[in-house]
Amino acid sequence: FSDYSNIVYTSTNPIKSTNPIKDFFVQNLKVISLPNLGKRTIFGKYLLSLEGTDIYWSTYFNAPMGFHKKVKIITTVFDLMPFKIKWPSNVMGSKIQRALIKDTLKHASRIIIISNYVSNEISEKFGVSKDKIAVIYPTLDTKHFKKVDKEDFIREKYGLKNPYVLSLCSLSHRKNLKTVIWTFTEIKNKDLSLVFAGRVLMNDSTLEDAAKMLGNRVKYLDYVPYEDLSPLYSVANAFVAPSLEEEFDIPPVEALTCGTRVC
Repeated sequence: FSDYSNIVYTSTNPIKSTNPIKDFFVQNLKVISLPNLGKRTIFGKYLLSLEGTDIYWSTYFNAPMGFHKKVKIITTVFDLMPFKIKWPSNVMGSKIQRALIKDTLKHASRIIIISNYVSNEISEKFGVSKDKIAVIYPTLDTKHFKKVDKEDFIREKYGLKNPYVLSLCSLSHRKNLKTVIWTFTEIKNKDLSLVFAGRVLMNDSTLEDAAKMLGNRVKYLDYVPYEDLSPLYSVANAFVAPSLEEEFDIPPVEALTCGTRVC
């Protein structure tokens, strides 16, 4: 990046006053938040000014349409899940995602991929040259993720009175939450709670069914702030990660780093 004078980086998360990406890389990096996938992809060329820009870097697979004609594109690909798991409840969304991935892989000057496994998949499935690919593994902030003694704080803030098993993920079908829920109904210790932390991305009755079966033994925390993750992991009796497929799942590693068993 140091060879270029102007770089635009878009994030799917809101930009804070101090951005670690900008601080870590280069001072000529312009950071913009465009969380909405549709706005970023379809209207990105109208929402972003490319004047004087050398590189457009997206941390997701969907670079705005037409950008490749004006600047070099660097994109990050985490997995090929839309090609593997097709849910009947979101047929159109899956088709759009697959089309966007193909378009981005075709036009990107450089593709950052999080594992050799995904790199090989992309090369074999789409004929992408390995010369365009850079494999960069996800990392872990060990200064932040460690066992901490904040049990009273975390239990009071989230109303976690009982011992609990934690699952931290986006609440979507590929996370295989139904298996966790059905398994939990067989646990004889009725004082043990099941806690889901993460944004809800499902539009069926899975979560409602869980509430009916488990009653007050199941709790949904929705999005959890970064600073609360370590104490939430540390207090949990166990962490469960039942996904149907993950290319590089970070939460189990974070849980282990906090001294919590993973199953």
